[in-house]
Amino acid sequence: RAVPDTGCSAPRTICSLDNSHVFLGEDDVYLFNGQGVTGIGKQIRRELFSGMPRAHRLRAFAVLNRDESLYSLYVPYGGASVSKVYIYDYQRDHWTTDEVSDLTCGGALELGQAVTIDQLTGTIDALPGTIDELGGYEGRIVRAVGSGAGAITECDGFAVTDLGSAIDARVETKDFTFDAEYVDRYKRITTVMVEARGASVMVDVSVDQGATWVALGTLTLAPAWARQEIPVDIAGRTVRLRFRSASGSAWRVRSFRRP
Repeated sequence: RAVPDTGCSAPRTICSLDNSHVFLGEDDVYLFNGQGVTGIGKQIRRELFSGMPRAHRLRAFAVLNRDESLYSLYVPYGGASVSKVYIYDYQRDHWTTDEVSDLTCGGALELGQAVTIDQLTGTIDALPGTIDELGGYEGRIVRAVGSGAGAITECDGFAVTDLGSAIDARVETKDFTFDAEYVDRYKRITTVMVEARGASVMVDVSVDQGATWVALGTLTLAPAWARQEIPVDIAGRTVRLRFRSASGSAWRVRSFRRP
């Protein structure tokens, strides 16, 4: 079915979500249900299109992770190489973003054969994650991306590499814009509230759409979800937070709100 006034600017970004399709359009990320399209990129639209050169949009591609309900949109950002990924949780209608390095393609593969304990090397204690996380079961979906140098890398959620080195995992929020009435009344933002759990996480803040960052410090977390106030000093309408691993520690963040 033809959709008037809506085009797909990068064919490799089309992914099927059961009864609908997601794709990168000329001015938004769209969901097509067979009858019409709905824009789903409001949270990231301004940043996405301001940093993605039109001349290189055809390089963009997407990878779908049905197991975790994630649509990962890899785009060239600020140049010709694919250097940024926008990840859409289509169950929660939520976007996150991350930086990547010179990627050219990606896809999802299903393991056709189970991996047994005898095929693993080293000791059980030295292996990262749990046995299930190692992917040792038939039918597991493996997400992989390829680089311009010919390397193929699996995308996973481990906190350490296969060699045991800590990964500096990080997550950036979208830009939160406070209304003029709020800013006029309170002048400065002095605290933000974060709900998190885990070991510890480092927190940074940006007021210029991620161009520069100021470290706010390290939060010591607890195993259960808990809310914590982070002291800040922001004189402006826009704020973006970044959460980073502290010495490879594991953590999760699920909400953020102004005071």
